[in-house]
Amino acid sequence: MSRGHPKVAQLDKGELKSLLREYYSYEAIANKFGVSRQAVFQQARKLKIARIGKVKYKRNRRILKDRKIGMTQEVLADKYEISPAQICRILQFMEDE
Repeated sequence: MSRGHPKVAQLDKGELKSLLREYYSYEAIANKFGVSRQAVFQQARKLKIARIGKVKYKRNRRILKDRKIGMTQEVLADKYEISPAQICRILQFMEDE
């Protein structure tokens, strides 16, 4: 007997990231595919995908936009009240998408 849910297990990293951007939660994706939330979570963990909430995703998009217009990481850190190291991680994550 095979383990896992074939519908979710067939998703590649890009497809699952796209679904997370659209639905923002494992539960919503699970409902779409008719599987458990845990099945979606396990596939995301297997593919090494970190889920971020809707609010942080919007903030991170603003950070990326500000960086593209020339703001330095230090200025961004001050503006968004987070560390420069966190700005660096956010930019790496957002540029990978």
